[in-house]
Amino acid sequence: MSRRICGDLAAELMISVLLLAGCSAQVAPPEQIVTINWFASTMTTSGTDPRQTLIDAFQKANPGIRVSLSSTPTNTDEIRAILEDAIPGRIEGPSPDVYLGDVIWPAEFAQRGLAMPLDDRLEKSFWGRFHQEFVEASKYQGKIYAVPFYTDQGILLYRKDLLAREHLEGSLRTWEGIAAASRTLVGKKLIESGFVWQGAEYEGLTCAWTEFAADAEAIGKPAAPPANVVSRLDSAASLKAVSFMRSLLVGGASPEEVTSFREPQALQAFESGQAAFLRTWNSTLVSMSGLAESKLTGKVGVAPLPTFKGQPGQGASAIGGWSFFVNPNTRHLPEVLRFIRWMTSFPAQYTVAQYSVIPTNEPVRRDQVVQDNPNLKVVTRMRPVHRPSDTPDYPLLSKAVYGEVHQALRGAVAPETALRRGQKQIDRIRK
Repeated sequence: MSRRICGDLAAELMISVLLLAGCSAQVAPPEQIVTINWFASTMTTSGTDPRQTLIDAFQKANPGIRVSLSSTPTNTDEIRAILEDAIPGRIEGPSPDVYLGDVIWPAEFAQRGLAMPLDDRLEKSFWGRFHQEFVEASKYQGKIYAVPFYTDQGILLYRKDLLAREHLEGSLRTWEGIAAASRTLVGKKLIESGFVWQGAEYEGLTCAWTEFAADAEAIGKPAAPPANVVSRLDSAASLKAVSFMRSLLVGGASPEEVTSFREPQALQAFESGQAAFLRTWNSTLVSMSGLAESKLTGKVGVAPLPTFKGQPGQGASAIGGWSFFVNPNTRHLPEVLRFIRWMTSFPAQYTVAQYSVIPTNEPVRRDQVVQDNPNLKVVTRMRPVHRPSDTPDYPLLSKAVYGEVHQALRGAVAPETALRRGQKQIDRIRK
């Protein structure tokens, strides 16, 4: 599974961006050139990183602006630590004018004065280029503190050879279908495990709960329910979600070991041929390039995450990824805003899609080029939902979620008890 859209199509996309960038033929005098500092981690883990390609094209289109790129680590906690000192200028060297941050950071960084509100600095029409859920994930106390750049979303991988053999292709539409197909395949000893996912006591479990709860909330409602539906842990939708997650373990659709699985363990179970279904992230497809030489060659399918029976719309997919934040201390705000507008424009986001990185620009996500790439198309067929990260104390809130949900998954307490306990913790956090 390549990190690029192959052949002439990729070249055509690059040419379209560079042609647009080349429209400005004039060169600004050196004394008029403004340099902005962009702190960002790499966008890919294999192949060519698109950051410099995008910078070069932007500078051609904007000859009076230069972009100085500072690469940050890929670990989220390490990036946060660097930015905490770099934004206020407490380190040697340049401070960022603009930086990439995690999609769950807006509330935390806004509350700490590390990010500038942007809703009144970018025209209202600008925000229309994104799915509304991406914008909602960027808010804190009604203001927008981040601009979506690229995303990572939950997807489903499955053994299409096994589903075809047992005529189970129809199981992919619903969670109940996935559970039933898993039990069938395990019962016939065609596979060791059915459905594997991230059930350990950590942030990945919060993401899984977010998806199941959003699906449960949408049952019987119109195809386009309210954007974010996971505002309470002790809701009826959350109870249905956690009860179903527990039933996967009790009923044999998922192995008990799932309660210790993070992304690497779940991926290993699937890649080694032990599991029939895997809930994972779109970025996982990069690390699965080795499948080309494995016994699973040609046997793996990619599908949208399903939903529960009774929901006519799309399944929910948790939002991960990275957004643009602006340093409140920048002295080059007009140039930074021009950079952000350009990097989230249709041509630039076309280039992002070329590298099989999921763009946030909605017209690009609907474009035929994306729809022709099965690894990107699958994301556009799901309903993005964001985690309840609209509080600076989200790390504590998430811990309350995954801590109590994990207790319910293990059978240590009943789901109802776990959710009530977790909600009490959340209420204390939000006071």
